[in-house]
Amino acid sequence: MNTSPENTRPVRSGIGLRLTLAAAVAVVGLTASIVWAAVGLADQTRRPADMVTTTTPGSVIVQITRPGTHVVYLESAVPTAARDLVPSLALTASDITVTGPDERPVETRAYTLDLRYDPPRGSGIVGQAFAVFDAEQSGTYVVATDVALEDTTARIAVGDDLVPGVLRAILLPMLTGAFSLIAAILLALRALMRTGQQARSTNTERSA
Repeated sequence: MNTSPENTRPVRSGIGLRLTLAAAVAVVGLTASIVWAAVGLADQTRRPADMVTTTTPGSVIVQITRPGTHVVYLESAVPTAARDLVPSLALTASDITVTGPDERPVETRAYTLDLRYDPPRGSGIVGQAFAVFDAEQSGTYVVATDVALEDTTARIAVGDDLVPGVLRAILLPMLTGAFSLIAAILLALRALMRTGQQARSTNTERSA
């Protein structure tokens, strides 16, 4: 026995509401993820403005309130590719000296990732991480170099590692968007399965 359109209308109405709810979960979740990522990345692009800088040669005083890893960057108008090819256009970790609060030298080492950013002080200048040091205690650190680069506009900058913040700004919203999409798919599948069960139950009752 076939079910008339009047009998199937409640079932169709129910699945429509459930699928609408699933779509709403997906849209809201993905939209929130995109906005979150955009705001997070915008915050990260402003972080270089908080770095302390000095000319080369020169020294800069860094007040560190939270022990951990800190990065030394070179801001220069020289293209990064040229810096890699011509040593006199760049700095290495051995060109940097760091003195801790106890006036003892702090070991520096090369920064292994290719991290670059646009400094806020002008177009055409690129910041690139090249050295890192570990601050084991809070206090006043002095970061210095006695190397004079050919680029007279070059400066060294000291700040936090930008990579973790950028990764958090991207990965956390991506995970949120993925979870909302999975939740929407599960809601839609549950709606379809429940509607199918209701339809079969209705057909069975009317056949009896």
